[in-house]
Amino acid sequence: MLRAWLGPRLAASWRHVPHPRMNDDLRWLARLGIDQGLFTFPQCLQARSVVGKEIDLMSFAQELVDSGVVTDVEKLEQLAGLAVEEAAKGPPPVDPFTE
Repeated sequence: MLRAWLGPRLAASWRHVPHPRMNDDLRWLARLGIDQGLFTFPQCLQARSVVGKEIDLMSFAQELVDSGVVTDVEKLEQLAGLAVEEAAKGPPPVDPFTE
């Protein structure tokens, strides 16, 4: 399961946001996934809609896997790690949820 793999790797840098505002690591995962063709902008919006107000990187990624949008879980895991690294530097230049 994606959460089991990501959990220990992201624990040190995980930033939980207790309100519905998305954080930078989620924005980076969406940006990287769209840019690299892992999923589309509409699929990204659909996953966000399904997860709801308490969205975070892991619940978003898990929804993409559970819904069958992403079948290359290894690639998604790589992008999630990169997203956390990039988020430490700041948000992506273009918010993928407002394209």
